[in-house]
Amino acid sequence: MAKRSIPRWASEAVLRSAGNLQLIVEGKLTKENANSAARTPKIAVTKATGQAMEAWQQLKSDFKGTPLYRNPSTAKEKAFKKRFDQLVVSYGQQPCFPKLRERPDQQGRSPSRGRKPSSAGGDFLQMAKAFGEIARAFSGKSG
Repeated sequence: MAKRSIPRWASEAVLRSAGNLQLIVEGKLTKENANSAARTPKIAVTKATGQAMEAWQQLKSDFKGTPLYRNPSTAKEKAFKKRFDQLVVSYGQQPCFPKLRERPDQQGRSPSRGRKPSSAGGDFLQMAKAFGEIARAFSGKSG
C-alpha cells in the first residue's frame, strides 16, 4: 500500500504549481528540494480581491446598520442584497465577501415543515434495525 500512495511533498508541490508534476516525473524535483519548487503567482487574484474588498467596504458603508440577509424583507434590506448580488456578479465569489445569513425569525427552522417530532425516533429505530440486520448478515448468524 505504501508503494502506491502519493507522498505528501509531491502532492503539495503539484498543488503549488501544475508544472511541478513534470519535474517530479523527470526526477528533477525530489523530497529534498521540494520546498524550493515553483509556485504559481497569484498577482491577478490579489488585484481582483483588492478591488472587490474596496467595493464591498463602500457598499457596506452605504448601508451602515442594515443587515445582509439571504431573504430580505424590508426595502432597504432588499436594496442592500441587490447591490451585493451585483458585486458577486462583477467580481465572483471572493473571500472578503460575507456569507449571507438567515433572518433571526427564520433561524433554526428546517426547510421541511409539518414533520412530526415523534417520527425522528421512529426513523432512528428503523435505521438501528437495518444496521442490526446488516451486522447479522456479515457475521453469518441468522435472526
